[in-house]
Amino acid sequence: MSKATDSASISTTLLQEVALFDTDDSVLVFSAESVPLLRSLARTVAQVDVYELQHSYIDKLPNMQKVTVHTEVFPPVEDKFDKIIIFVPKGRDFARALLWQASQVLAPGGTVYIAGPTNGGAKTVLKDAADLFKDVTTLVFKKRHRVGSARHASASVYPAEWGEEPTQIQFRTLETPIKPLVVATIPGIFSWEHLDEGTRFLLETIDMETLLADKTVLDVGCGTGVIGALAAGYAQHVTLVDDNLLAVRCTQATLAHHHITNAAVLASDVYSALSDERFDIILSNPPFHEKFDINANVAHRILKEAKAHLTKRGSVIWVANSFLRYEDVAAEHFRSVEVLAQNGKFTVVQATQPL
Repeated sequence: MSKATDSASISTTLLQEVALFDTDDSVLVFSAESVPLLRSLARTVAQVDVYELQHSYIDKLPNMQKVTVHTEVFPPVEDKFDKIIIFVPKGRDFARALLWQASQVLAPGGTVYIAGPTNGGAKTVLKDAADLFKDVTTLVFKKRHRVGSARHASASVYPAEWGEEPTQIQFRTLETPIKPLVVATIPGIFSWEHLDEGTRFLLETIDMETLLADKTVLDVGCGTGVIGALAAGYAQHVTLVDDNLLAVRCTQATLAHHHITNAAVLASDVYSALSDERFDIILSNPPFHEKFDINANVAHRILKEAKAHLTKRGSVIWVANSFLRYEDVAAEHFRSVEVLAQNGKFTVVQATQPL
């Protein structure tokens, strides 16, 4: 069990110790991670609505009576819920987005429950909740985790000191090594406010015009769509995938903004949505965090499962923090592994001809 999974289990257990639910409650859960919690709620309350950031969690959920799973991240503001559950996410901006949305859809007399690791943001999120609700209380504090409640929504507008309203897409211009690029972005996406250093180094290293001409390209973990949108200017076709539903939404908006027609974006847990499609080049700046912990699972899957999605002489090119040494994993699955560039912090590697 990973630390992230263990933390989620502790948060869920503490929540179930203190949260109160009535048989006629309509409950909103901003997470599809805990199937036991959802099953327990379905046995207790009238209706459960699930909204989740990660496509893979939604995809793995079994069908449950009285549980409706949505493919959007935020519910419409006209919906109202008696109880709302928030598991503290990574990133204060996205946590604030969930708090704000909760304040907008909480029914009169309802309660928002907030659960998570104390040093992983729970204390801060409860503090932020006080800007939106009149009554915020810590209900339990155990095992370095806490659960709090928020009642009586009091804010009619999003707090100005928090910045722009975080559930709406913003457009920003990023200065990339290739050209300035307007991208659609929103809190909840990796590096949503700026061009990631690793992505910048990858774009500085590869010659897209030479590398991608007449090629089919897959961008794994596309985020706001930076790599794939730029690649579409040179490649025959680009497919962009991400497990993050907000990333998929923003990438669609990025492609539409630039009128890019030789690209498509899919919600996919690495290769899960691709069936037997094959590509000449796979590009990636893979994530290496799971919630608050380092986890190389995604990058390892990209390399280990690439054979089923590459042409015979195809290659994977990725950028990662140098200490992760994904090239060692690649050596077990490709005939050729070449370090293209290093800068002290990041390494760009090309692995060619899957075994």
